Amino acid sequence: MAFAYDRPRVGHAAWNELHTADQLGAWAFYGDLFGWVHDGDLDMGPMGQYQFIRRGGMIGAMMKADPAMGPPRWNTYFRVADIDAAKTAVVAAGGQVVQGPDEIPGGDFSMNCIDPQGAAFGLVGGRSS
Repeated sequence: MAFAYDRPRVGHAAWNELHTADQLGAWAFYGDLFGWVHDGDLDMGPMGQYQFIRRGGMIGAMMKADPAMGPPRWNTYFRVADIDAAKTAVVAAGGQVVQGPDEIPGGDFSMNCIDPQGAAFGLVGGRSS
């Protein structure tokens, strides 16, 4: 139950996002290894296609890595009850918010953060106000 693809679960991983320079190679590797399938795209303009990953339910997406974004990596988004309260908590605990909160398709908001030790993570959730 660490990852909740069936319904939103506060405190659980909600979305996995791969930033990669080689989407075709990633599909071959993860598709063969885990049985993941490509399930549609979202056009992100100059950033290319945001390619959705399905394994049972929708579990995440792949996007083309931009060299300015750093090396290829996975970003995991954890579900929070309130994105604004989570932003306040991240900053109060010594972390940084590096992007967001930004509205995403479906009405939730996401943000990218760095913990006090320098590890990147994402948060996703609604707004209570």
